[in-house]
Amino acid sequence: MMSAILTRPVSYDQACKDLAPVWEYLKEQRQQANFLHGTRAERALRDERTAEIDRVEKRLNDFVAQVTTD
Repeated sequence: MMSAILTRPVSYDQACKDLAPVWEYLKEQRQQANFLHGTRAERALRDERTAEIDRVEKRLNDFVAQVTTD
């Protein structure tokens, strides 16, 4: 069942709608990471979290590009 869902082409708008909760979660995580700015360790953690969020966003964008029809 899951593989049928993932291999079925969808519109870009539908993919964005379906992934909206994920995008919102990433946005919240980025905002939380931005509050880390005090010590060197906090800044390093912020940079690490931001880099991970960037990687996840890129993978999501790549996924959307693969499964969308427009």
